[in-house]
Amino acid sequence: MKLTNILSAVNQVEKSKFINFIDRICNDAIAHDKELARRVRNLDGQIKNASSSEITQLFKLVLPYYEKSVKEQLAMLGAQASLLVNILSRDGNCIARISWIESLYTKEWKQINHRSKELSEIMQSAGEWIFSLRIRTAIDVNHKVVSILQNG
Repeated sequence: MKLTNILSAVNQVEKSKFINFIDRICNDAIAHDKELARRVRNLDGQIKNASSSEITQLFKLVLPYYEKSVKEQLAMLGAQASLLVNILSRDGNCIARISWIESLYTKEWKQINHRSKELSEIMQSAGEWIFSLRIRTAIDVNHKVVSILQNG
């Protein structure tokens, strides 16, 4: 779905939060990008009053800065944020409802807990011989814990 369509589909609060985020990114990036500074000047510095098409054009210009900012923020949040991002990335058409996201989050979290328990059981059952052998653990395509034993 195109950004202009999404901006017209979301409510004013969501649109306002997105525009404020873009505005912050623009203010940070203007010092490094002359083209971006010129574009913002053309909007008279009033990004909040810009049309959806102008916001889309501006977003295309700040996309590298936007990606960097999002990555920095997500890096600070940890495992739960990456789980949420995985869920939201499946929602390419912007149709997710909170209840649906919550149910997916719960389901994914249960799978992660189950896999970690499997791994923990393997390590505990290995006992002392684990120190004499190296165990490389991976999760295969079917999300099963697989151990590959190698002589040290």
